[in-house]
Amino acid sequence: MDDDVEVDAKYKAYATQVEKVLKEFERPREWADLCSCLTKLKRVLQEGLKKHKHILQTNAKYNLIPKKLLVAKRLSQCLHHALPSGVHLKTLEVYVIIFKRIGIDLLAADLSIYSMGLFPLLGHSAMNVRPKLLDLFDTYYIPLGRKLEPCLHGMILSLLSGLEEGSEHFDGVMNLLGKVKAVTDRTLFYGCLWRALISDPSVRYQGSYYVLSQITKRRRIGRSILGDNRETLITCMCLGLEDSNTLTQRNFLDFVMLACPLNSGEFAQSDVLRLLSSALCVLLRRDMSLNRRVYNWLEGHGAESESQRISMSSMDLTTVGGEGDEGGGG
Repeated sequence: MDDDVEVDAKYKAYATQVEKVLKEFERPREWADLCSCLTKLKRVLQEGLKKHKHILQTNAKYNLIPKKLLVAKRLSQCLHHALPSGVHLKTLEVYVIIFKRIGIDLLAADLSIYSMGLFPLLGHSAMNVRPKLLDLFDTYYIPLGRKLEPCLHGMILSLLSGLEEGSEHFDGVMNLLGKVKAVTDRTLFYGCLWRALISDPSVRYQGSYYVLSQITKRRRIGRSILGDNRETLITCMCLGLEDSNTLTQRNFLDFVMLACPLNSGEFAQSDVLRLLSSALCVLLRRDMSLNRRVYNWLEGHGAESESQRISMSSMDLTTVGGEGDEGGGG
């Protein structure tokens, strides 16, 4: 298919127009110039420039994007955090045109090159940009299903960066995280989540908040929530217990009490010793709420948070299957 399209004269004319517009991205003087370039690129990708009306009808049938790597690079640059929201919104419009044209299969094949600009955007985007970005993820990424898994780590990091309590988009981000989990393997989802929290301390609080919110729905923990690598989980819990944010430490202590009671035998002795070392360091902060959680864990009491109590007797670490996170893997 690719060879047939490349030799087509009309496709070459279409590709030429794309290349011309891409060259204009090399010499913008201000952000308004970028908006002009994006508008031209959108027009070419969507229907062809007006001066090339003879290829207007033929462009739409070609799903291949000419110079796709350079197109993705320019779009990524237009999502830089220093640029105003107007440029970001115009850029998202171009992404939508591209995703509509190429379809699910081609998007899955090129997911990494388009995601390199989209994933970092949510954490620093303006409030009027976030709903557009979340809608783009919902419309074009969620239907990918298991094909989303190669970029799952980046997707989770992106969504966690936008998970701000009290913001108007909080529920939207939570719902989208749930959809990502539902269409991918749950064990892999949580494994990627734990790795994300290791790699980026700035989202540890959001990640721990999300995990606890899923546990408390059914008041038990299934193996899927422990992730796909025990060493990764232990490392993440230790880093969470040693985090500089008191709220993050509190959440991780609540999780440790649920996932790793000292008498469960679920974890190796070496893993428990690592957790003990990190948990005891928490006492140095002399915070009553943190100290209470450490002592509850050492004494084998249930996990306690500010809003609810979860009895240790209700926890089931061996349950596999069923609905929700607390069941088995996807």
